[in-house]
Amino acid sequence: MDTIDFKQFEAWLNRYKNAWEERNPAAVDELYAGDAEYNESPFSTNLKGIEQIRRYWEEGARDSQMNIQFAYEIIAVKSNRGFAKWTAEFDRVGRKIHVKLDGILEAHFNEKGKAMLFNEWWHRKEIKP
Repeated sequence: MDTIDFKQFEAWLNRYKNAWEERNPAAVDELYAGDAEYNESPFSTNLKGIEQIRRYWEEGARDSQMNIQFAYEIIAVKSNRGFAKWTAEFDRVGRKIHVKLDGILEAHFNEKGKAMLFNEWWHRKEIKP
């Protein structure tokens, strides 16, 4: 995709939101290119390829999170990139910990509208009873 517009990025973010809140790692196939790169932070080990990304979502959203709420605000859309501020909250499965996240994401899209590069920066607050 040479360019992405606001509505296309918003639609992608809504699919991302639904996938996370529904704890559906299979949905990553519709979000990311087969050879996508996913960077959870500038200093983390990069995930490369749809299999690694799906495994990350399986171990994260599906297996260790519940009662997920995700919200976003689009900051900018430029060329084939979209930028958004996001927040999320969830409870840890099997533990009495509530987690709040606040972050920024940057997604670069291919010609099919799938993310080929996904970068995020976020902070976490864990609340124990």
